Amino acid sequence: MGKKAKDNWSLFNEWLIGYPLNNKGDVDLNKTYFIISTPFGVLAVMTENKWRKYQELTKEEIEGYLRISEANLVIGVYFLGDKIDFAKDYHCVIKIGDKIIQPTTVENQYVSDKTDSWPSSPAYEALCVYCFPTDDIPRDAIIQVITIGDKEETFTVDLSKIR
Repeated sequence: MGKKAKDNWSLFNEWLIGYPLNNKGDVDLNKTYFIISTPFGVLAVMTENKWRKYQELTKEEIEGYLRISEANLVIGVYFLGDKIDFAKDYHCVIKIGDKIIQPTTVENQYVSDKTDSWPSSPAYEALCVYCFPTDDIPRDAIIQVITIGDKEETFTVDLSKIR
C-alpha cells in the first residue's frame, strides 16, 4: 500500500468524504471535507507514513492501531474560515435514524493554518478531530455526519462501502 501511495493519493479516496476536487483535479478551497478513520484506513495511512521513512509497521504497532481504531470511529473534519481561531467552538455529531451520537472526545484546532489563498478568503483551514464510540455505530450503517460551525452541513456516509 505505501509504495503505491507515493504517487496515487486516490488510494485513500474511500476515507475522504466530500474531498473538494474541481473538474480540473485541483482542490476547491470553499468546501468542508473530512476523513473517516476505520481500522483498515488507519493501517493504510500508517503504512504509507512508515514507507516515507523507509520503515515498516511492527506487529505491536499494528495491534495497537487496530485496538484503538476498532473502539472508536474517528472523524477528522477540515473546516475553512477567515479568522485564525474560527474553529475553536465547532462541533460534529453522527446521526443514525433518529438517534444523535455525540463524540466522546473533541480536539478542535484553536490556531488554524493559513491556506494557499491567504489573506484572501478562505484564509484559514482547521483540522478538528471527533471520536465516536463504535458501540453505538453498526459497521455497516448509513450515517449522517453533521458538522456544525458558521453553517451546518450534512454528509451521508455508507460505512459498509468503506474498508
